[in-house]
Amino acid sequence: MDAFNISKIREIKNSKNKKISIIHATHLGFCYLTDINQFIKTMKRLFFITISCFFILTNCSLNDDSSTPPQQYDSLWHLTNVSGGISGVDEDYAVETIIWSFDDATLKLTVNNNNQDDSLEDGLDSDTYDFSILETDGKSYLLIDGNELGELIFSQTGMIIDGNKLSTGVGADGFIYTFQLQLVPVN
Repeated sequence: MDAFNISKIREIKNSKNKKISIIHATHLGFCYLTDINQFIKTMKRLFFITISCFFILTNCSLNDDSSTPPQQYDSLWHLTNVSGGISGVDEDYAVETIIWSFDDATLKLTVNNNNQDDSLEDGLDSDTYDFSILETDGKSYLLIDGNELGELIFSQTGMIIDGNKLSTGVGADGFIYTFQLQLVPVN
């Protein structure tokens, strides 16, 4: 320590004020004095800043484990119109009359057909069927129990099965089935 710092320390020790101070030594050999009250205030600030940073950094994470998993939905396809065929039918159906539900895991199609008028073309009867999808030249074709029904055309809210467009070529007397999509939350 240099003479200036030692004389300052002696001066503080011998002063009548007896104000409490802290002598800090730095790694360069310098000493400086701090009022104890100022030192406590500084330490409190540093403590609160450190604690705040700790809580901020440990309470935030990119992986939110407490979030609920995304809602899953079943897709129900309501047959709303059948058109075409040799006789040129054009039949509309109310939603909930004929419902198709595809299970991708088991490749099963469940049809719930509540149409009571047997004279109207309404596709498949109520039952469970095997289904598959044939992909050819960027187009998808629906097969039910091994029989090709037609090209699948999807939109945001519906699906069309066009029986005039088959993987083997174009026909003229197939039926066109129009479906409306309903998403039902799975519990």
